[in-house]
Amino acid sequence: MAFPQLNQADNDSIHATLQNVLRRSEARLVLFVERAGYLIASEGNDQGLDATTMATLATNAYEATQFIAKLIEEADFNAMYQQGEKHSLYWLRVDDDALLLVIFPPQAGAGLVKLYGQQAAKELATQLAVARERTPEALFDPADKNPAQLSDLFKRDPGVA
Repeated sequence: MAFPQLNQADNDSIHATLQNVLRRSEARLVLFVERAGYLIASEGNDQGLDATTMATLATNAYEATQFIAKLIEEADFNAMYQQGEKHSLYWLRVDDDALLLVIFPPQAGAGLVKLYGQQAAKELATQLAVARERTPEALFDPADKNPAQLSDLFKRDPGVA
């Protein structure tokens, strides 16, 4: 599979899904990330956090976790929870091409974050499937692109609220 080309309707749906997770789970920040490490969308308070670097590092951590899964003869680890004093992180696989990361304070319930994160992952996977069906010829792997070409591709349209 490859990551689909997204249109404004896809973008709006993705942001609505991320906003829903943010609101319902009391998270600080929610990131939707392409598996090559590119930040596709984010919602929440990223003040003091470098969301782009976090997206890249999280995908690398995910890949390392997948390698560990194979070492212990697991087919896959599709989610991981990391607890900290100031922030905790929950990431999960949306599909073969994307991850969802939720950064939340320790007082937020990890169970709620997992519940709403899993619901969001299903919604995001459905939206990606719709985009793939709409334009199968426009599938691409961002890892094959020049980073300068990608910056405009993943920017939100400033004319749309």
